[in-house]
Amino acid sequence: MFCYTVSDVNKFIKQIFSYEEIFYNISIKGEISNFIHHKSGHMYFTLKDENSSIKCVMFREQADCVDFFPQNGMSVVLSGDVSVYERDGAYQVYVARMSKDGHGLIQKKLDDLKNKLFDEGLFDSKNKKQIPKNVRRIGVVTARSGAALQDIIQVLSRRLPILTLYVYDVLVQGDGAAASISKALSAADEDGLDVLIVGRGGGSSEDLDPFNDEGVVRKICELRTPVVSAVGHETDFCLCDLAADLRAPTPSAAAEMVSLDKVELINAIDNMREIMNMIIKNNIDKYQTLILDLKNRLDYLSPRNYILRYYEYLNKLKERLDFLIFDLLEKYRNKINIYDKLLKILSSDNVLKRGYAVVFNESGKCLSAASGAGVGDILNVKFFDGELNVLVVKKNKI
Repeated sequence: MFCYTVSDVNKFIKQIFSYEEIFYNISIKGEISNFIHHKSGHMYFTLKDENSSIKCVMFREQADCVDFFPQNGMSVVLSGDVSVYERDGAYQVYVARMSKDGHGLIQKKLDDLKNKLFDEGLFDSKNKKQIPKNVRRIGVVTARSGAALQDIIQVLSRRLPILTLYVYDVLVQGDGAAASISKALSAADEDGLDVLIVGRGGGSSEDLDPFNDEGVVRKICELRTPVVSAVGHETDFCLCDLAADLRAPTPSAAAEMVSLDKVELINAIDNMREIMNMIIKNNIDKYQTLILDLKNRLDYLSPRNYILRYYEYLNKLKERLDFLIFDLLEKYRNKINIYDKLLKILSSDNVLKRGYAVVFNESGKCLSAASGAGVGDILNVKFFDGELNVLVVKKNKI
């Protein structure tokens, strides 16, 4: 049996397209998606309607003649040839001309849904839940076989491998994907997770359609668990991004956002240890000061110190009293010395030595005047060196 090569089959298919005149200079109306303007100047995009899509390429010579800049969601009418790209075995439209055809119906349907949900308040910032700073249980709603899950696992393993990861395997494109995602969201919300990542890797706008589904968007808004949307690449955008509590540009970025880095965590623990040590040291110093103050107060108020203080006080009083007594004695000693000198100066012996004499009558009474004696009285006259008995023979008045 003769066997064809893959190249032979693709060549045959291309010949079939070339034999049919309908595929030459055909006009097609549809909506642009997955638009890429390559640096070479060529344009690559998908033209789609509500049921089908077809790949298109417009080379630089023809693209330079387009008088507007094509964008995703734009409805256009293009003309060109349909042929097969043999290398990939894919048929596509080689576009020669392109013109605007108003707003795309698919994009308008999406915009109408977004506006409807906006008006209902589903995207209000006041309804957003706070993403916990220290998560331990992370759920991921995505395809188990997809690259997005591997990217998340790789990031979490590098940053904080002790985290617990719950994977909810779902369809992320095609028929039944929206229902699969909604069911997994409900199940995840019952498992007491700290945060939930919903998403997938990059793809065409058609591939991301389940994340624009109204049921999925409403389910995200109903969840008690905080949700991070991580759908596609950084430039991709879907309604789940608006409904979620936080949007991540990629699944890897979502894992970075919800997890602590072990290095940062170790540094934070070290900083906390230093702060706690400083607080403990400050408290120890404070209470040591307080204890020392209380000890000083107790020492001051203790009976022993009370007695000692009064003992010192009594010693001071004694010293003061001794000083006063000594001072008083000195004063009286000086007075006595003065009086002694006066007594000596005024003593009868000293008076008698100065030429005075003391006269006594016969009865021994000291006479202070001549009137005390009469003629014929015998008087005793005392001098400093002896006594005389004299007879009064005459009295004269002075």
